[in-house]
Amino acid sequence: MNDLRVGFVGLGDMGGAQAQRIIDAGFSTTLWARREASLAPFQKATNVSVAGSLKELGIACDVVGVCVFDDEGVIQVVDGDGEGVLHGMAPGGVIAIHSTISPETCERLETLGSEKGIQILDAPVSGAREGAVGGTLCVMVGGSANGFEKALPYFQSFGSTIELMGPIGSGQRAKLLNNILNFCNGTLACIAFEVGEKMGLDVHRTQNVLSASSSCSPAMQSLLHRLIPDAQFCAHALTMIRKDTKQFHRVCEKHGIPRGTLNELADLRITLTENMLEIS
Repeated sequence: MNDLRVGFVGLGDMGGAQAQRIIDAGFSTTLWARREASLAPFQKATNVSVAGSLKELGIACDVVGVCVFDDEGVIQVVDGDGEGVLHGMAPGGVIAIHSTISPETCERLETLGSEKGIQILDAPVSGAREGAVGGTLCVMVGGSANGFEKALPYFQSFGSTIELMGPIGSGQRAKLLNNILNFCNGTLACIAFEVGEKMGLDVHRTQNVLSASSSCSPAMQSLLHRLIPDAQFCAHALTMIRKDTKQFHRVCEKHGIPRGTLNELADLRITLTENMLEIS
């Protein structure tokens, strides 16, 4: 049993798998969720307890992971107008933000945390649910070296590539770059399928060949096995693509980076995904 007391919020497709890895690693784990159904899969674990509030979760934990959808959700969990995790943790605690949100939000939360002696890390992850289940996620961390070292055993329970990228916000910038490159790869895959069809090739056979050859990418696999056959997942993915693309454009603008190929291909990915949904 690891002595580090761990908490987790955000038991969705990715977060639920992360939480299971944390529990299986032997950490004393405390969970919190808005919906009782989200907690059901973890009820039989002997090293798991459930907090009655976010503040209680903070009281019970040394490290808390947050994996909710957007900036507003993260702010609510961490600060919550005085009722969030931050306001229950003892000095020396660490909050790791796994959501993909703006670097500025992470910086503001770090300022709030420093006033209470709590270290905030932005630690977005990549590798999809499969990576979380297998413990092979890539964890991109921004924040202090001390906070990183304290949280490292926690990160190692679900990640195999774990990098401290720099000060707070650096993890988010790395994750946005990762996501945009992934979106661009998906854009190119869509274009390749269309070009193949215009060449007179059978669409399904072309997709099968390209996905089994050197041209394949995780983005292509996701496109073929999740987005195209599952309209509901495609609609959810479109929401994330829009959110992260908008955030990427903002970060580029802030750093004085002119619009380029990545920006244009990411915007085109939004259009292509919208078209995919209309066809379905």
